[in-house]
Amino acid sequence: MLDSMKTKIMFLQFPLEPALGGAEELTVSLAVGLADNGYEIQLLSSNKLLVERFSQNRLATKYLWAGWEPTTIKSLFLFPLTAALAAGIFFYFLARYSPKIVFCLTLTDKLVASVVARALGITPVFIELTRLGRWFFKNPLLPFYRLCARSCKIVAPSFFLRNQLLSAGAPVDQITIIYPGVSLATVARDVKNQGPGEKTVGFLGRLASEKGIDLLLTALAMLPPSYKLLIAGDGPARGALRELTATLNLEKRVNFLGWVSDKRSFFSKISVLVVPSTQAESFGLVVTEAMAWGVPVIASRLGAIPEVIEHNKTGFLIKPKAAEIIKYIRSTAENEKTTGLITRRARRAVELRFDRKRMLDDYLRLIRLLTT
Repeated sequence: MLDSMKTKIMFLQFPLEPALGGAEELTVSLAVGLADNGYEIQLLSSNKLLVERFSQNRLATKYLWAGWEPTTIKSLFLFPLTAALAAGIFFYFLARYSPKIVFCLTLTDKLVASVVARALGITPVFIELTRLGRWFFKNPLLPFYRLCARSCKIVAPSFFLRNQLLSAGAPVDQITIIYPGVSLATVARDVKNQGPGEKTVGFLGRLASEKGIDLLLTALAMLPPSYKLLIAGDGPARGALRELTATLNLEKRVNFLGWVSDKRSFFSKISVLVVPSTQAESFGLVVTEAMAWGVPVIASRLGAIPEVIEHNKTGFLIKPKAAEIIKYIRSTAENEKTTGLITRRARRAVELRFDRKRMLDDYLRLIRLLTT
């Protein structure tokens, strides 16, 4: 794209705690796609994990601290001081790099960097990738967010999150929905490394209490010993989940893989992916990734997941309860013909609605709209 060759786009992310989940993977995918289309990309972040992923993809990055994201009582109390620091940092780097657009991913940059960017003639865009919880709706800074949002485009990954934003008072005419996309440069996987009659269930994501992994472990304990579980990911609940695994006497049936970079290898080892979240998901990127790889998905009927999965046609929607998990794990194992049909439909659904190229095209149209 000749019109993008000298256009700079800056990503900002300053979370309360560093994390590497679906939102971060999507950010990396978007940045790589924009770079492939000729845009000059720069990341400023206090998230060392995200900085590392940008560096691995040969994208310009700079690690720096700009205060704590104002999402807890302590960080809100300190925000007047850290906001002043952040404003100075943002002014220096935005003036130095002079991007055309700055993508604001966390609350600090949305409240502070967007104001600085406007003053410098730079276009700020809010990218909302995570579910909005109490930390957002009860935040005393919410009126200021609404004020900043009036002059900023807001990208939401689903109608669910769009509706959350509207209920918080965000301007409807500023919100654009762009579904996250996954790469389709894949082929149907072959399930490997499973013994005769063995079924391997998979979980891929952040190890946190709201992900419902404890329910999955409880369900596994009530399934025959031939059912195994691979848990890929890391997070604050790792220790508690290992303890529960020991309590349920599942050490020989559960394998904690940690964070995995080779998702192809992970998906080739599992018979079904379970996403038993107990709180609403803003989208559920891992769901579409599994669908693209031909892996049947069982996921909670919460948040944006029903926008992705059509029950009994492209996957299975459940209540986050152990009994429901058991029922549908057994169903996928015992009805291979039906499961095969569902995975083929799921792959087609990804091709039509959740392709990475389609996502990039949507962002490119938005960028052109904002820069012309």
